[in-house]
Amino acid sequence: KHKKQEQRYFFPIGALTFSTLLPTPEEWPEEYKDRLEIARKSTVAKIRKGKYIDVNLDAQITTLFEDGRFVENFVASTGATDTPTPTGEFEIYNKHPYALSNMFQVYMPYWMAFTADGKYGFHDLPVWPEGHPDMPEGGKESLDSIGSPVGQGCVRHNAHDSQKLY
Repeated sequence: KHKKQEQRYFFPIGALTFSTLLPTPEEWPEEYKDRLEIARKSTVAKIRKGKYIDVNLDAQITTLFEDGRFVENFVASTGATDTPTPTGEFEIYNKHPYALSNMFQVYMPYWMAFTADGKYGFHDLPVWPEGHPDMPEGGKESLDSIGSPVGQGCVRHNAHDSQKLY
């Protein structure tokens, strides 16, 4: 009702509340904390019951929801251009605390397969066993890869975030 409008033209219709999401940017900021904040405000769960994981390939951000409510988000590393992360809706098919990749012969801590064939999943940074042809001395991949699409198609996080997701 406008303040100059007469009362006889005013018909209350009840209360209505709603919230809106921010649009996702065309170009994501360089700073991870800024990406995380934008993703928190612009990402919505596609299901309202149970757990839901959203992976934003453009922002390299994983967002966790439970019963439709935001829980947490963190920086990810997805597949490189020539080895992309599959897109679509998936489910978790299996979990293992320290899986060995048959394809690459590296360990993947906190493994959770999200494709039925087990080729793609969430995991911590890969660990090369001693004597591996790509890293003979063995060791874990550098944290520097987190935040960039450099992997073989899986969605990787640091150890702390991988454990929370697991």
